[in-house]
Amino acid sequence: MIDFKGTCRIFLLLFFAGAMLIMCSGNEESVPSAASSLRIPDSELKNVMSKAVKGDGQAAYEVGLHFDGGCFDFENGLIWYTIGAENGHLFSMNSASILLLSPNNKDGKEAYTRGIFWVYQLAVLVDWDTEKRLQSLVDYGYTPETAKPPSDSLFPRKTLASSDIIRYQEGALQGSGQAALVLANHYSKASEAEEAEDWYRIGAQNGNAECMQQYGNILLGKTEMLDRERGKFWLARLE
Repeated sequence: MIDFKGTCRIFLLLFFAGAMLIMCSGNEESVPSAASSLRIPDSELKNVMSKAVKGDGQAAYEVGLHFDGGCFDFENGLIWYTIGAENGHLFSMNSASILLLSPNNKDGKEAYTRGIFWVYQLAVLVDWDTEKRLQSLVDYGYTPETAKPPSDSLFPRKTLASSDIIRYQEGALQGSGQAALVLANHYSKASEAEEAEDWYRIGAQNGNAECMQQYGNILLGKTEMLDRERGKFWLARLE
């Protein structure tokens, strides 16, 4: 089973809203002015978060900067950059990939693989900078071809044996929506709800409609308003 319990566990889960609302502690004067300028005032933060989960990419990016650059809280920064990336925000994709690909990321290969996914997504979206972005893949040890998400046909729907798990996980992290869907259904049937939710989210990011449906419904069933709003976001993508 994939070991995604640290930063990437938080990345894969949407968020625990209570944790998101914790402000940086300590004396304001001790925060460097550049970092302080990235912080969103307490009175505004919840509103910006609400815009982000409803689909505003710039708002998600600003919350990511608030935590990452303003509070030096890289885990929460990654969460919000990832939400921005899901919203199609290019700067968020870039920032999420940087944190995932960092040599300091303790989650190793899984984080690295997902970072390459976002680098590739950015490369194909940014027409004016595509060549540079594709070159960055080479710098990370990939080529545009090896970084391209694998075909869903490589991951047929079936009952997964233990020997299948790692291959399907790698395929999902590389961008296969079907690999993520099969994994999520596998864990759902095994009553491993958190694992199932993780992979439904990955599949939703990969563009799989069934994963969007399942993940959106999971979020709609949660108690936090931000989760429910995010559920509406995913379900609206199906319309």
